[in-house]
Amino acid sequence: MTCVDLAVEPLRVGQVREAELIAFYLPMHTATRLAVTAMERVRGLNPEARLCCYGLYAAMNESYLRGLGVEWGRSPTCPIVSQEKQKFLAPDRSDLPPLERYAHLHLNGARQRVGYTEASRGCKHLCRHCPVVPVYNGRFRIVQAEVVLEDIRRQVAAGGSPAHGVSVAYL
Repeated sequence: MTCVDLAVEPLRVGQVREAELIAFYLPMHTATRLAVTAMERVRGLNPEARLCCYGLYAAMNESYLRGLGVEWGRSPTCPIVSQEKQKFLAPDRSDLPPLERYAHLHLNGARQRVGYTEASRGCKHLCRHCPVVPVYNGRFRIVQAEVVLEDIRRQVAAGGSPAHGVSVAYL
């Protein structure tokens, strides 16, 4: 398995040609737009590869994505997003570009490297403007503390330490 972040690095043509399954993570609108653009190129490079999508915006755009040839490997009785409590795993970002390739924070004239750690999923609120509501419908899940801390440790070990200008915010 190989990870590529299309927001900061190019599509890896050789790997696309060899892949049997290509999955796109769609946590937000921008990622969805990047993935839809990439799908056309992926289809040209490897028309036999199976395409799938996951993440908040995959669920919200299921019918649109199916129309683009994306598959959903689930039975009709299985929900598109599991609402069950689960044991989360610390993300493996070892194939992704280093933190310095991503967005950073400018604060008081200093440039600080930042990272992202998921501490919860869903939301208890039902705001009409929010894309989380149609998927989670007021459900809220907390990621286990040991998973959050391990993810932070891994990001710090990958170059995101306070000594290198990283801010850690606890909400």
